[in-house]
Amino acid sequence: MVIGLTGGVGCGKSSAADVLIADGVPVFDADRAAHDAVASGSDGLQAIAEIFGPSFVRDGVLDRRAMAAKVFGDTEAREQLNAIVHPRVFAAMQDWLKANGHVRPAVVVMIPLLFEKGADKWCDATVVVATDEAIVLDRLADRGWSEADARARMQAQWSLPRKIALADRVVWNNGTKQELAAAVREAYRSLMSERKNSHE
Repeated sequence: MVIGLTGGVGCGKSSAADVLIADGVPVFDADRAAHDAVASGSDGLQAIAEIFGPSFVRDGVLDRRAMAAKVFGDTEAREQLNAIVHPRVFAAMQDWLKANGHVRPAVVVMIPLLFEKGADKWCDATVVVATDEAIVLDRLADRGWSEADARARMQAQWSLPRKIALADRVVWNNGTKQELAAAVREAYRSLMSERKNSHE
């Protein structure tokens, strides 16, 4: 069983994934794969330099701050960047699924743009991690983001209600780490139970 894990920016997808990893569930991290896709010496980084210019590459490494400033206020630039990164991420995910497809009872793919990019078609079930907007803004402020930057990042994704409407399970992350862990485990347990019952 392949479970897609997603949610809004600042909602705690990574924290939810950490709970599953601690429980021995294999998790593919699309954010990490995206970093690898434009790592030093990669063809992805070369493509960025060719399309956006060499000023976005410093000492052979992507200037992520400059790139973020460029794409979050520019839809066309963001689409150009996504056209470089996303095919490489999905290729890495397919390789990972082939390598881990034998793992039972389930594996998880954590993808921020799961629904936006249609990656849910590779999943048997989906889980959205959700948080109230005010809490998200506080969390992003703690990371040093201005409210304008945070809202721009949020608007670059589908709204939480739209994602929630498509999800098989919703995990709310408005409280403590312990409450999140309990909610994640309950969502996973219920999906496994539902899967088992459907095959009996």
